[in-house]
Amino acid sequence: MNFWAYFFLSILSVLITVYYSYYTYKEFYPIILFLVSSKVSFIIVGNMIFALSLLFAKVFKVIFFGTLRSAEVELLIEKAKYTIPETCLALTIFRNELTTVVLLLFASVIYVKLFHRLTKFRLEYLEQIMPISIFAQLQVLSLLTFLIVVDIVGTISAIHYVKANGKSVIMLFAFEFGLLFIYAVNLTSRFIIQLVDSMYESGLTSKGLYLMITDLICEIVKFLTYFCFFYLIFSQYGLPIHILRDVWGAFNSCQRKFLSFVQYLRLTRNLDARFENATAEELQNAGSCLVCRESMDQGKKLPCGHVFHMDCLRMWLQHQQTCPLCR
Repeated sequence: MNFWAYFFLSILSVLITVYYSYYTYKEFYPIILFLVSSKVSFIIVGNMIFALSLLFAKVFKVIFFGTLRSAEVELLIEKAKYTIPETCLALTIFRNELTTVVLLLFASVIYVKLFHRLTKFRLEYLEQIMPISIFAQLQVLSLLTFLIVVDIVGTISAIHYVKANGKSVIMLFAFEFGLLFIYAVNLTSRFIIQLVDSMYESGLTSKGLYLMITDLICEIVKFLTYFCFFYLIFSQYGLPIHILRDVWGAFNSCQRKFLSFVQYLRLTRNLDARFENATAEELQNAGSCLVCRESMDQGKKLPCGHVFHMDCLRMWLQHQQTCPLCR
């Protein structure tokens, strides 16, 4: 069904329900009682809220994304298949506290999560076509700022509620919005680094290093957030088995990035002295540098025997700590 046909049918169904309640009960209190207690009206109002959320999503998409590419739509659908069950599973800890308001908050978290993922897909695409227009830059920066503000408001509001009313399901929303804030900050930092890199004709020399540091810091904060939430839930509600996988995944990701960063520092310390200069014969046999595809008048020879420009080798090691040719 066309979205606008669905939207206007939803409005019509709400109007019919309101008119029926007025025609049947005549007085204000019975009308309100019917609207909030009837299962039919509950379904119709819930459908209207869903239609309004879709409308907001379309407006948000037009303002910040324009037309979505088919690849972005496919990736978003795949991510939704994982995000929705994952968040539902988290709610099982608080199954005794589920209310209509909690379910609406739950839907809003999924909603915001998917927009964060869509932003990531768009930024990955823009990184491939840098440089981009000033309008596109302002559009993306506005989007990232909006997401960060939403995450901060969601996190702070949930924390204040828990402080005022004690432990409840709202702790889950504080945790979710906190993670999304870390995610949005990471995306923003990466995009700014990419923008600065596109301003230089030869690129930002240490771009890979800055990206590595940004990712490492965000992964450490993410792991600490997971750990604190796990401890909080464990102490208040019991062992949250389904969170163990996320905690372990965050720990593994943090560990990999930390080891990669340490390995990079170890390899690039005294890089000129660590690897010997290639001889004229070795330069001739190597041909062009496989990183920049330029001919080599001088270069560094790795233990595996492959030769590269020293600057090219340094930039490569910012991304991977292996030989560019034989790994």
